Amino acid sequence: MSPKKGFHIMLRLIVNYPCKDSNYFVKLQTPDCKKRLFFIILSWKACAEVEFCYLCRVKLHVFNPEHDLSLAANLCRFTLPKAVAQLKRTFDFLPVIWADHDDLILVDNIDKAEARCSNLGISKNNIVGRRNATFITPEMLAADEWGARITKVDSWGADKKLRMDLLTIQPLLASVLPDDSYLEKIRNMSARFWTAENLIPKFQNTPHTTVEVRLFSDYTLLYRVLQPDCRYVVKAPWSSSGRGVRLLEPSRNPLSHDGENNVYVEIHQENWIKNIIRTQGSIMMEPYWADKVVDFGIEFDMLPDDIHYLGLSIFKAQNGIYLGSLLDTEQNKRLYLAAYTDLNLLDRLIKSIMLELKRQLAGNYIGPLGIDMMILKDGRINPMVELNLRRTMGHVALHLYSKIHRKGWMMLNVLEGRVDIID
Repeated sequence: MSPKKGFHIMLRLIVNYPCKDSNYFVKLQTPDCKKRLFFIILSWKACAEVEFCYLCRVKLHVFNPEHDLSLAANLCRFTLPKAVAQLKRTFDFLPVIWADHDDLILVDNIDKAEARCSNLGISKNNIVGRRNATFITPEMLAADEWGARITKVDSWGADKKLRMDLLTIQPLLASVLPDDSYLEKIRNMSARFWTAENLIPKFQNTPHTTVEVRLFSDYTLLYRVLQPDCRYVVKAPWSSSGRGVRLLEPSRNPLSHDGENNVYVEIHQENWIKNIIRTQGSIMMEPYWADKVVDFGIEFDMLPDDIHYLGLSIFKAQNGIYLGSLLDTEQNKRLYLAAYTDLNLLDRLIKSIMLELKRQLAGNYIGPLGIDMMILKDGRINPMVELNLRRTMGHVALHLYSKIHRKGWMMLNVLEGRVDIID
């Protein structure tokens, strides 16, 4: 027997004791006793028929929404903010949306994960003739049988904390987790200053686009360029869900003398900027785009030597905080954007961005990534608002629509622990 990626077989066993839905390991040996085969019992049926899944070349999915915070902290261990910890526990089942049917997904509680899948319209056998991915808990992952069969870890984003968390549970995963050198490379390329230095200059002279950002490592230099009664957005190099993004609204200083900068910055804003520079080395500043009409993104999958375009992501955000994503066909999303900008311009930008990303990332990063963009009232596009070297909610929306084919706005309802789709 030399199976490729996991497959299912059915065996009929005679059992004389009650049993229930659970997960158990079975070890079988080939007749020549040279090879041990690992199986997991996926389900019991009528206490007689047992479904087995051969564990071979298994991928483990992990939802770690704290990824951006981990990049900022640059630590193997740190305490998550309460809201982020709740988000992680509540939506640890999300990878079921994009995982293959024979993959594994790490969750805190299997029953809760399956219930939340059901609420979303994804049952155990959502795909005809196939199961969805299998949920496992940290206690199950700690068993050597799991560690020996996992050949790849697919996370929301790769970072030091994720590596340490998984190694603490299962040391056998060391060989399939990224090393420190790769993680440091991801952290550097995920910083906003990397985008400002390596990507934004490529698009600053593109007709019918606008992208403007400045990098500062000294507060005095930033202060000198501020104009009273203008609005700016200041961003930390690494941040998560709007936590490292602030609106800066300097006013006129009535106490200034001739020859002095007549700009007044509130002390709490000044202290925040100085603290970001002290802890992260620099800060980004760009204009506040008051005439923005649409937030959207383009989603990719970076391969070892190529890049794959996955589709458009149209989303809602407020003050840098994600609110929801549109579920619809690619054609309808293009029609939506066509009401605000020239699609030929958008297509040219996507092509140029793909070429530049392939040139910059090939050999340096493998995995999902997305670029946030915006459309202004006059039809101009800002093609490089954010680069996310990780999975995004845009990826989630693309995979979810392909799985359930339901249109609407996808929103995470953290309080009630479910994904809502609002028409």
